[in-house]
Amino acid sequence: MRATISRPAPVAALAFLLAAAPALAADNLGVFSVAEPPGPGPELAEITSQFRGVVAERTSGVLESQQLRDRMSGQEPTASLSELDRAFAGALATYQAGDYEGSIRTLRAVIADLEKLPDGPDTFAQWNRAMLRLARAEQTVGRRAEAQSLLERLARANPQVKVDTTQYPPSFARQMDEAKASVRSQPQRKLNVQTAQKGVKVFVDGREVGVAPLATSLHAGQYRVSGRLGDLRLPSVQVDLGAGDQTVNLDFTIAEALRPSAGPGLALPMADRARRLVTAAAWLGLDRAVVLSFVQDADITYLQGSLFDVRRGMIQREGRLRLTGKSPPPGGLTAMASFLLTGQASQLVASAPAVAPPAAGAAVPLPPPPPGTIATRPPAPTPGPELAPVTTRDTARTASGSPLLRWSPVVTAVAAAGLGTFALMQNSKANDFKKTSDGYLAGNSLRPGVSASAYNKLVTDGNSARSTALVAGIGAGTCLVATGVLGYLSYRQTGEIGPFRF
Repeated sequence: MRATISRPAPVAALAFLLAAAPALAADNLGVFSVAEPPGPGPELAEITSQFRGVVAERTSGVLESQQLRDRMSGQEPTASLSELDRAFAGALATYQAGDYEGSIRTLRAVIADLEKLPDGPDTFAQWNRAMLRLARAEQTVGRRAEAQSLLERLARANPQVKVDTTQYPPSFARQMDEAKASVRSQPQRKLNVQTAQKGVKVFVDGREVGVAPLATSLHAGQYRVSGRLGDLRLPSVQVDLGAGDQTVNLDFTIAEALRPSAGPGLALPMADRARRLVTAAAWLGLDRAVVLSFVQDADITYLQGSLFDVRRGMIQREGRLRLTGKSPPPGGLTAMASFLLTGQASQLVASAPAVAPPAAGAAVPLPPPPPGTIATRPPAPTPGPELAPVTTRDTARTASGSPLLRWSPVVTAVAAAGLGTFALMQNSKANDFKKTSDGYLAGNSLRPGVSASAYNKLVTDGNSARSTALVAGIGAGTCLVATGVLGYLSYRQTGEIGPFRF
């Protein structure tokens, strides 16, 4: 706000605020396709790939297709098991060469990458091996407490873990036994895992413990719980069994709709699609999302693009681009990107037909879990645990927010401009009075023929004009600050400031 106050012209300050408003928008944007199950076809996937590049040229924060695929698979880019096996061998060689700290750094990186891979027997075996070697390296450098903590975590994850005395000294084997005894002394808690789908495999710290629904007893402590349904994998969730029993809900509703290799895209039916798209985008960690789909109207095929504000759970803009066959016209994707991001009109892009918002209190497809449970489903956009009603911008303007909130910054900007102009006029008037009164003086005395009352009136009028200018200037500055605050709030809540749309 200081930068706004320092500008001499209130109108210029408002223009600066409006220009900066798009920069206040979300900085994490995903572009993906959506179609009825089984999902987007190759034509839509290809157009989505091209459109992503066009959007990336016009705004920042656009995720690449591989980044979206990684998020859909529940993991960031990581190494394969064979690569991590070679990294472990390198860490072992580093340890044997006497570089214990270097070995520790490598082993920690290997363990972090193993925990990002899909859970399974091979991954779990490598994780056990790396945890043992890391604990031994920590013991070697004298950090016994760190080594003990690692061994206890390993003992909770794998109660049958054993130390090979041909690879490790007897002192380390004894410390492993101490860790196992410490874990056994902890009270047992019950972990309940529930799911609406059949055949979900449940993993605890990478070890398969059964098929949901299930209940298993574990020693008090923290655990990493994940689920797998065929090729679908849910991101792991941290569960603390230190205080009592816990229930985990594994929900694959959105995971089943993900199509990483098609766009990437989603397979969603038309019913309640907008709400599910917002939910999926929230799960993928997006602040904004641009979604493309094919729409058939009579014998004409359109490419429909929708810009979602994920955090507020609403559609900002929707436009349609007429296709020839299933190919966009020259310049069509550029026009669509400009329309969705800025609202810039084009003869190629038409606003999509208005979509009626869901009825108040409509059920959310993914209901919140019962109290005391931990859900691995996507987090709902703020505010609240349920999605806000999905509305459209540029097609349903009455749903975009209070007119009072949208127009209040315009009113304060006009007031600031008026008060600022009045302050300048009064200041100029005060200067004129002072110049005239100074002309009545010769040194410190009045010129001959000038009455004292005339001189005093000029001084009084000049001081009054200057005081009025000061008050008006303060008022203009206050209105300018209010313009900035109200403009920001209006943009954040409605995406509009008076007649301007963003």
